[in-house]
Amino acid sequence: MNKLYLCQDGTFLVVPTVMQPPLAATKTHGPLAFAGYVKLRALDSATFARVCRELDDQNFSRLTQAEMPPETRIFGAVQDDSGTDIRIVDDLVRGFRTTVAALCESTDGLNRVDAVNREYEAILSRSPRALMDAVHDQLTETMREYGIVQASRPPYF
Repeated sequence: MNKLYLCQDGTFLVVPTVMQPPLAATKTHGPLAFAGYVKLRALDSATFARVCRELDDQNFSRLTQAEMPPETRIFGAVQDDSGTDIRIVDDLVRGFRTTVAALCESTDGLNRVDAVNREYEAILSRSPRALMDAVHDQLTETMREYGIVQASRPPYF
C-alpha cells in the first residue's frame, strides 16, 4: 500500500507509505490533501512499471483517477469539484500545526498532551464528515512529528 495525496489539479500523488510527499512535489503540485491508499499491484502492468520507476527515481509518482484500480478507497475529497472541502481541511490542518508548535513551546508534560487533544477534537468536529479519515491522518502525523503520540508499526500487507 502506498499513500495517495490529491493534487490541486485533481490528479494524485503516490508516495511510499513510510514517507511524506517530497517538498519539491508539494510545491509543484500542492497544496496536497491526503486521500487514502493505493495498492500498486492492482495497477495495469504499464502503469505499475511507470509508477515503480518514478518512485525509485524521485520518491513520488502521479496517477490520474482513470488509472486508479477500481477497489481504491479514496476519501471524500474527490467528490467535491469546487475544492471547498479540500480548502477547509487544508486550513484546519495548517492551523493545527501552528497551534501544536505554540503549545510545545508554552506547555509541557500532561498539560501539553491535554491541550493538543482538545485542539484535535475541536478540529475534527469542524471537519467535513466525508473527509474525517483524511483529517485524522494529517492531525495524527503532526502529533507524531511533535512527539505528542508515538508512531505505530506499519501494517504488513
